[in-house]
Amino acid sequence: MAAIGDHDNHTLATPEGSQKPCGLLELPPELRNNIYELCFESAVDDKRANFNAPTPPGFAILQTCRQIHDEAIQIYQVADRKYWSNTHFWIEEKTYEQAKASAESMRPEKICLINKVTIAVPIKEDPGIEYLTREPISWGVAWTKSLEPGNSPELYKLVVLYEKEEQVQRVEHKCLTKQELLETLPALNKYYWAIAK
Repeated sequence: MAAIGDHDNHTLATPEGSQKPCGLLELPPELRNNIYELCFESAVDDKRANFNAPTPPGFAILQTCRQIHDEAIQIYQVADRKYWSNTHFWIEEKTYEQAKASAESMRPEKICLINKVTIAVPIKEDPGIEYLTREPISWGVAWTKSLEPGNSPELYKLVVLYEKEEQVQRVEHKCLTKQELLETLPALNKYYWAIAK
C-alpha cells in the first residue's frame, strides 16, 4: 500500500501547457468533421432494432475535450436524430406486462423521434403472431396491419376502429408519443396477448 506522500505509484495530471498536442485537432476542420461523422455512424447496418436494446450513435468522443465537444456536438445530434427516425423498432415480448415495461422504460423525447415501430403480438388461441406497425403513410401516420399471412380479421377491425377514432389527431400530431404507445398496448392486450403463466 502506498503512502500518501508516495508519488511514484500515482499518475499525475500534467498542466495543459506541457501536454502533447492532439493529432486530431491539428487536422483541417473538414477532415475532422469527416472523422466525427464516421465516429457517429452506426456499427450495425441493420435498419431494424429491438425496442429494448437500441444502438444509437456513441458519444464518447464528445467527452474527450471541450474543443472536440464543441466541434462535434451538432454532427452527433444529427446522427442521433437520423438513427431514431430511420430505424424500424420492434417490440417483441411474450406478455402485455413485458411490452408495457419496455414502452415505459423509453424516454419520451426518443419515442417522439421514432417513425416506425412494430408490435409483435402472440395470439392466445393460435401459436402464431400478429404484427401491428405504426408508420408514415401519405396523409400522416397510422397503425397498420402487417401483410404477414397470419394476421386475423379481429386485428384488422382493431386497426380500422383506431384509425376512425384517431385520424384527425394523427394528421395533426405526426410524432409517436409515449401516451399513444401505452394506449395501443392495452387494446392489443384485450384482444390478443398470450396470458403469462
